[in-house]
Amino acid sequence: MADKKIAIAFDRVSKTFPGAGKPSVRETSLEIEEGTFVTILGASGCGKTTLLKMINRIHEPTSGMIYINGKPFNEIPATQLRRNIGYVIQQTGLFPHMTIEKNIATVPKILGWDSAAIDARIDELLEMVHLPRDFRKRYPRQLSGGQQQRVGLARALAAKPSIMLMDEPFGAIDAITRSALQNELLQIQRSLATTILFVTHDIEEAMKLGDKVIIMNEGEIQQFDEPLEIIMRPKNEFVRRLTQSTEGLQRLSYIKISQAALAERQEGSSERPTIGQDESVMDALQSLLLTGAKQLAVRDANGTIVGALGLDQIRPYLLPVRNEA
Repeated sequence: MADKKIAIAFDRVSKTFPGAGKPSVRETSLEIEEGTFVTILGASGCGKTTLLKMINRIHEPTSGMIYINGKPFNEIPATQLRRNIGYVIQQTGLFPHMTIEKNIATVPKILGWDSAAIDARIDELLEMVHLPRDFRKRYPRQLSGGQQQRVGLARALAAKPSIMLMDEPFGAIDAITRSALQNELLQIQRSLATTILFVTHDIEEAMKLGDKVIIMNEGEIQQFDEPLEIIMRPKNEFVRRLTQSTEGLQRLSYIKISQAALAERQEGSSERPTIGQDESVMDALQSLLLTGAKQLAVRDANGTIVGALGLDQIRPYLLPVRNEA
């Protein structure tokens, strides 16, 4: 299989705001593979939003270079760059005086799409984010917070960007709606293979959504890794303390079955209770307890059984986390 292309690369990037005593982002180098979902986790003021906003040139780096699909980003006009990168924020950023359909159509219209293509895209996106078509003529004030956020997501996807930046988009939404939006965003990202960078201060959200997670503190990346690696093999004391704040059973909800070590498929596995490999290890444990089964058959996205998961495979993830530094 060919190596994945690099969608975004940071090369020794720093950002210091005028009058600030220290950099918001310090000499950061990292590569984001095309089609991956990367979450950026950290407390307020750690530099995660600054890192995000440098990608679409809302903030310009003080030093270093960012590459978008291999091209230095300062060789791309800022307006053109932003039109080709989806951007979603916590407050949705919808234009209150425009209907939902006009909000979604904003970038395609600027890019010169014809009216038929825009109309079809609006219907496609409303279906994708699970909103009825009769919402087209409504205004943002007529929608709930969760519905507005769905429209914000649809607008960001309207021009079919290969990269999306999301800055705590679900932070002001109730827990039930937030969970539903997280699940829908995962489905959309997998179906479109969009590269997503998603800022959050919520460890559960970061681990649930991210193929990889960037953990930041005081402008520096502490670890950039898959959720399982971060949980089981933290690279320093800061990351260890962060992961230890979610001990035992709770940590299981952050580990996807696809990341766990499975037992080999055995005869009769198709007759066992099954679970999708995108579910969490906590979901698997709950299923084992409810069904009384010794193992679950694990299926991939195509429904093929790829292995088995039982208590023997879950037990290692309950052991205390050790610092690998």
